[in-house]
Amino acid sequence: MSFVHLHVHTQYSLLDGFSHIKKLIERVKQMNMPAVAITDHGSMYGVIEFFNAAKAAGVKPIIGMEAYLAPRGMRDRDPKLDKSASHLLLLAENETGYQNLLKIASAAQLEGFYYYPRIDHEFLAKHAEGLIATSGCMAAEIPQLILEKGIEEARKRVDWYYEVFGKDNFFFELQRHQIPELEEINRALKELAPRYPARFVATNDVHYIEAEDARYQDILLAIQTGSLLSDKNRFRMTDNTYYLRPPQEMAEIFKEVPEALHNTLLIAERVNVDLSSKGYHLPVFEVPPGCTVETYLRSLCEEGLQRRYSTSPLMAQARERLEYELTVIHQMGFDAYFLIVWDLCRHAREKGIWYNARGSAAGSIVAYTLEITNVEPIAHGLIFERFLNPGRISMPDIDLDFQDDQRAQMMEYCARKYGDDRVAQIITFGTLGARAAVRDVGRVMDIPLTEVDRVSKLIPNIPGKPVTIAEALEQVPELKALYEGTPYLKDLIDTAAHMEGSIRSAGTHAAGVIITDKPIIEYIPLHRPTSGSEESPIKTVTQFEMSVVESLGLLKVDFLGLATLTIMQRACDLIEKRHGVRYTLDNIPIDDPFTFEFLSKGHTAGVFQLEGTGMTRYLTQMKPRNVDNVIAMVALYRPGPLEFIPRYIARMHGEEEVTYRHPAMKPIFEETYGIPIYQEQIMRAAVELAGYTLSESDDLRKAIAKKQKDKLEKHREKFIKGASQRGIPQETAAQIFEDWEEFARYGFNKCLTGDTEIIDVTSGLPITLEEMAQGGCSPSAVTTCELDSLRLTEGKILDVVSNGIKPVYRLTTRLGRQIEATANHPFYTFEGWKHLAALKPGDLIGVPRKLPIEGSQRWDDYKVIALGHLIAEGNLCHPHSVYYYNQDETQVQDFVRAAEQFENVVCSVKVHKNTFSVYARRKDRNSEPGIFKWARELGILGQTASTKSLPRQVFALKPDQIGLLLSRMWQGDGHISCSGRSAYYATSSRKLAQQIQHLLLRLGIVSHLRRVEFPYKDGRIGYQVFVVGDDNLRSFAEHIGCHFLPGKQKEDLLKLLAVRPALQIGTRDVVPMGIKERVRENKDKLQVTWKEITSASGVAQREFMPVHTSTKRGFSRQTIQRLGEYFDDEVLRRYAESDIYWDEIVSIEYVGEKQTYDLEIADTHNFIANDILVHNSHAADYGIIAVQTAFLKAHYPVEYMTALLSASKNDTAKVASYVADCRSMGIDVLPPDINASGYDFTIEDRPDQKPAIRFGLGAVKNVGQAPVDLILEARRNTPFRDLNDFARRTDLQKVGKRALECLVRVGALDVFGSRMALLEALDQIISVSASHFRALHMGQMSFFGSIAGVEEEIILPQSASLDRREQLEWERELIGLYVSDHPLTPYLPTLQRKVTCFSAQLSELPNKERVVVAGMVTRFRNHQTKKGDWMGFFTLEDIQGTVDVTAFPRVWEQCAALVTPDRVLLVEGKLENENGEPKILADRVSEVFIEYEENGQEIDPYLCYLPDEENGLNAAALGEMPQTAASPEETFPPRISEPTPSYPGGDADDDMPPPPPDFEEDFLFNAVPPTKPAGAAVQAKPPASVPKEHPSKPAEPVAAAGKPADAPAESVTPKATLPPAVEIESTPPVGSGLRYLVPPLPPEGIPAEESGEIRMVKVILRSSGDRERDVQRLKRVYGILRAEPGKDRFAFYVFEGNNRVLLEFPNDTTGITPRLLKELTETVGEGNVMLETIPIQ
Repeated sequence: MSFVHLHVHTQYSLLDGFSHIKKLIERVKQMNMPAVAITDHGSMYGVIEFFNAAKAAGVKPIIGMEAYLAPRGMRDRDPKLDKSASHLLLLAENETGYQNLLKIASAAQLEGFYYYPRIDHEFLAKHAEGLIATSGCMAAEIPQLILEKGIEEARKRVDWYYEVFGKDNFFFELQRHQIPELEEINRALKELAPRYPARFVATNDVHYIEAEDARYQDILLAIQTGSLLSDKNRFRMTDNTYYLRPPQEMAEIFKEVPEALHNTLLIAERVNVDLSSKGYHLPVFEVPPGCTVETYLRSLCEEGLQRRYSTSPLMAQARERLEYELTVIHQMGFDAYFLIVWDLCRHAREKGIWYNARGSAAGSIVAYTLEITNVEPIAHGLIFERFLNPGRISMPDIDLDFQDDQRAQMMEYCARKYGDDRVAQIITFGTLGARAAVRDVGRVMDIPLTEVDRVSKLIPNIPGKPVTIAEALEQVPELKALYEGTPYLKDLIDTAAHMEGSIRSAGTHAAGVIITDKPIIEYIPLHRPTSGSEESPIKTVTQFEMSVVESLGLLKVDFLGLATLTIMQRACDLIEKRHGVRYTLDNIPIDDPFTFEFLSKGHTAGVFQLEGTGMTRYLTQMKPRNVDNVIAMVALYRPGPLEFIPRYIARMHGEEEVTYRHPAMKPIFEETYGIPIYQEQIMRAAVELAGYTLSESDDLRKAIAKKQKDKLEKHREKFIKGASQRGIPQETAAQIFEDWEEFARYGFNKCLTGDTEIIDVTSGLPITLEEMAQGGCSPSAVTTCELDSLRLTEGKILDVVSNGIKPVYRLTTRLGRQIEATANHPFYTFEGWKHLAALKPGDLIGVPRKLPIEGSQRWDDYKVIALGHLIAEGNLCHPHSVYYYNQDETQVQDFVRAAEQFENVVCSVKVHKNTFSVYARRKDRNSEPGIFKWARELGILGQTASTKSLPRQVFALKPDQIGLLLSRMWQGDGHISCSGRSAYYATSSRKLAQQIQHLLLRLGIVSHLRRVEFPYKDGRIGYQVFVVGDDNLRSFAEHIGCHFLPGKQKEDLLKLLAVRPALQIGTRDVVPMGIKERVRENKDKLQVTWKEITSASGVAQREFMPVHTSTKRGFSRQTIQRLGEYFDDEVLRRYAESDIYWDEIVSIEYVGEKQTYDLEIADTHNFIANDILVHNSHAADYGIIAVQTAFLKAHYPVEYMTALLSASKNDTAKVASYVADCRSMGIDVLPPDINASGYDFTIEDRPDQKPAIRFGLGAVKNVGQAPVDLILEARRNTPFRDLNDFARRTDLQKVGKRALECLVRVGALDVFGSRMALLEALDQIISVSASHFRALHMGQMSFFGSIAGVEEEIILPQSASLDRREQLEWERELIGLYVSDHPLTPYLPTLQRKVTCFSAQLSELPNKERVVVAGMVTRFRNHQTKKGDWMGFFTLEDIQGTVDVTAFPRVWEQCAALVTPDRVLLVEGKLENENGEPKILADRVSEVFIEYEENGQEIDPYLCYLPDEENGLNAAALGEMPQTAASPEETFPPRISEPTPSYPGGDADDDMPPPPPDFEEDFLFNAVPPTKPAGAAVQAKPPASVPKEHPSKPAEPVAAAGKPADAPAESVTPKATLPPAVEIESTPPVGSGLRYLVPPLPPEGIPAEESGEIRMVKVILRSSGDRERDVQRLKRVYGILRAEPGKDRFAFYVFEGNNRVLLEFPNDTTGITPRLLKELTETVGEGNVMLETIPIQ
């Protein structure tokens, strides 16, 4: 006997049913059941999938639903009366029944949802036709009445059901589960049966397929309710009998009522519902009387043709093509489709909503004439067949971009136009993938999160081609090892494997909308808005997902939002209001010469698709002349072949010859200078060269795009044959086709596999691209490379994209690094970016030499030590704790010390055959050892030798602790080889080896990972990480060896480093051979011989002779560095000092098709992945909009920037960037103001000044639109008079304290009082406002409008003044930049005299220009070169923006101490502007001080003067300094001869680099006489914190060898009264009348190990008679001293005529070294430098 299951829940009974449809149907088929039903809870999500699967398997599908019945009306929602709902089984007997089922399912969701999607008896009765109903399960209405009110009450309800459904369509349902109440229900139903007479059906309330699936369905329930499986009180099924029971089993348990089984077959025979697709169901588009959709479309196109082409020479061609397209469209039945899209665009135009059609629709002239697109297809060579191919019947798909702020209006119009009942959004379902299943199951099983996370990350999760857990166990050895080695993880993995594919949740598609010709519920059931889509103007969602909707022939339209259109529309509205010019997308010029000139200068900030330093660089090189150049650049750059950009530019400017494989190609590729850029070019070429039809050429395009090998081979034969028939030689045709296959490398998105790892530079933690794409924790920044300097830095992640399943290749380098990528993914080579397919073994690619990642965490050292030991020599598979084995007693003791610091741990140590065995046992047997618990939390338990890996948390450690960790690992499994001059680590785990190699790189150690096979160990595979090369070994000793425990390894390392080999061996860290060309260029330019080069640089000629061996890969960095210095060539220096190591490719192998991803990185567009430098990709086709936005910015900058800032107001980083751009264009951006600002940014016209942009209140963080709307409504057109007026017109309690506080902090309320006072009185202000509005609400207002009574006045307190810097920091925090002022404002008078340009002007200057810039340090980092020298990178912010500065080792040595955050620096150097990204290569760096005015002179407050007793100063100021007779012309001795510094290139005075700018020329030599009476002395006690001076040692003049050290000196009388200096009482040197000033010591004091002394260097400067030269020399000396870091002090004795003055610098220090003294002596002459030591108490 057979049987049919009529009560079945699939996985579409969300988190309740565990019957996967495909498996369900397979099982039904296996049991030879003729039919099966689907009856999910309250929905019909899965009926089409179910129908198709059943039909395909030859099983009859029965469509049904288990509905919910409301206890009262379906719209009643009383929480006490209506919270529960009863069940009701409904089956569709026919098409009428199916239609009623659609209505019931829809109404339950849209009208009756209250905890459950419900209907009521009235609605059911109206829609009962064609439905079969049963009495239901135990939760149904009739069974519940039997149990709660007795059989008599149940009978009344049964009567109703018979009345509604009829005796043939209502059945008594019998079930048998382990529920006692079921037997009572069954007995009662049997008692009632004779009355009707009733017919029975047997069901089993199926929730899963096999009996053993009960556990998995139970887990679903736990996930749904958020419960743990261990919770005994949670909701669950009663037993494990809710499975798809076989017919025999059903016959056995219902043997007393055999008709109940037979009736299931009867119902199956009666049911006939056909849900197969029945063609397209396009909406009915109403056309004017007398028209059809065909004729109306034609008439609209004809009108558009005349409008678009009436004066165009393309008219005849356009008409012919229009006729062809209309014919194809009509034949395919899509006339209405184009009218629907046209109507949406028409409405948008009429309402002023800007739109754009993206993608291949631009190839349709019908779309162009209908004004759906604005791209003319003929002139741009766009092809209709790429959009709509007659040979491929499918619905056309036009994606429409609308203004993002008007997208909802367009959706609302669509619903209104076609009817709310015919428009709906589309549902989506979130399923449990393998990883999600592991995480959810692990949670309900209460397994520690770290262990669950470790398991889940080992599973490849590939959307579109998911890897199941079963497949992962086969593919991932580490997962297999965990599975086999840890029982509870095996249970987790097994359980999760069964959960894969279960549907977890429902959502709404972001853009998709369906439009139908009839009410949607005649085709599909509807759903209420899902979570997150409640605000949509379309209030219904389909219950079928997108693929099902499209398979049913329903029209889908995507409504997409594009912010650029919003910006353009707002800008054009402002332009029209202010200038009377009306611009739209139709008339914004795209041929304006000034626009292209504007772009050529690099003005790309805020320009669609063109902003970013990389694109800007290429645009400035290209200097585009027309829109085609810009479109080509966008296509080349995003995502195309970056290596072709220089070629394109060179050909464009006539610097490279344009060539073609065959003359017939010239008309097609001439516009792109012979370079294939667009896919349409290949399509046209296939037609012209080989006789393809356009449909065939589109198939060729798709074959190339998808790299379909079989199709490509067929097309190759077809193309060559066709081309030969047209006179093209076969060899040439084959070359052309190969070129096109090459085109596929770059003409389509490039990408990496999901397991590719990047590092979060903030935390140091690794994350895969797959995890990011799946919504895991996504870092904001990664390591990227600034290609202009080849320096690694931080790069902001803009997006992560999934690029589908593609063929991928594994690239392996000589260092052992690996990455998997598509053939077209770019890697960085010495020649630039090259795609993987263009690379071969032996080629060199860029990888980092050191990763600038500092980590974010610090552990207790004992934990780091314990982990290092356990990873190297631990046994992590014991069920109760950890074991450790070692033969070195010192290491054993170290481990024991660390282990016993964990809670509840004591170590047992045993020795067996010279090996120590340590077991970390527990002290208290009632709890587990702390080290074991900790190891579990880290996820390392269960690891074997081949599966060992470092826990993810390790990568967040600081570098010193990484060194400590590696030291303990190395002493366990590492080796130091003196003979081989190497250190290496051995492991059986490739993962661990890769992790060690990565961590070494963070410490600046380049290592080599190699795979080793051990034949004597049965072919076992191992991995070794080698550190070789003297520099790497010394870094190893510095960072790792320093932590070694005493023993042989430490001794061997010291021996190894004791000898520096004459011949350096190592990791072949060289500059590639391609650098030879640059060297030759320099040699030819200077016209020098190799003999001269060798003599001056020490580089031998043989280095650059032709080589006949393949082993030479390049030149040492030292060689290129020396040549860079000799030629003064920054390019050579850049390569010599770069952060890039040129690693050799050893293999490239195909590894199959995999899901791929990519990142988009701001500015640099590259990132470090798997420790390899790779490029990111983009996709875009908006060239014309890019030019139009550039036009608006170029001609109407105020209007465009106002719109741009308004659209970006919630992104403070963008706001700051765009404000800086405004300032660079001379546009003022005014701070927010309560009386002037709107919600958005606005334009403010000012008398006799340029218009300015006023900051919008909506751009202030934490304010929000509602508070601003309240303020604006209160203000209207009348500004607030004062604070009281503001409080009484605006309900500040509704505005909120937080919003008000933020407005105060940014200065928006400055018109009412000081910020500090407003903040202190804020509670009172809000209270007064609240009292006023409360009284107003209560009617307590007098006739004159005031409150009837005394109204409190707000009087602001007298508050302390706000620190100006704190005020500015508030502004920066809340709006992203300084607006009321800038920290540099006090420095501006100084800067304007000393700088040559500000940051925004740098892009206008020629490359290599010498410049002086200044600004505040915002960030910096130092970097150690391979030679061990330190260099630095820092960013200066001035009032117009920022500029990056590079200081090479020579300069960095002098200025490093100056470069600290917020310090204002002046930088002189050379501008690097060749690539459109201005940077400064610093020659000199000095600090800038605020200068104050006194007596009309600007002075430096940091210069300290000592008064003279005779002339207002001390007459005996110079003590024993030698005196000589004065000449009649001067009282002082003649100056000692001073050497004239020599500078290459010209006169010393002319070419002397400007010294630090901290002295004003007029100040020293045109001083005002002092006002202090003669004989007066300055006596000032030192502050308590400053120690009193001890007697100092006599000054010792410093002299050159062989020269006398004496030098004459005289008393000097300065002429200025200056700010007072602190004078320390001291005893002058013997014979000296000098009283000198000693500045305060630094607060940290002097290290205890030092002598307790600081030194003072005193420099004597005498007037030469050339005032300008004297000033320059003084500045130069100051700069020399200030640039040398240290704790020593310095002072100047300045002699001029009868004047003498002592200058000291209390805020400056220097570091006295022989080199410094030598440089000073060379500058001021022998005998003019004195050194003394000042002891410190």
